[in-house]
Amino acid sequence: AQGFVEFHLAIHHLGHIIRDYFGDGRSLQARIHYVEEPESMGTAGAVALLNGQIQEPFLVMNGDILSHFDAVALLDYHAQAK
Repeated sequence: AQGFVEFHLAIHHLGHIIRDYFGDGRSLQARIHYVEEPESMGTAGAVALLNGQIQEPFLVMNGDILSHFDAVALLDYHAQAK
């Protein structure tokens, strides 16, 4: 709904269920990439596995938390505030 089309999902235990459900994201008009954690590494650990794959600002969110906020405004503020 906010225009995001590319996602990197960190998966570990039972990650194949998430991968099987979402696939590559085409059915959602999105691109989904998977980062497979060799062991549970926590949120920051999973981001470290991206190893420079993302060059622009990005959001990190846990998948088990429901939120309602304007992510585009958040990223705009981040850019303006430098």
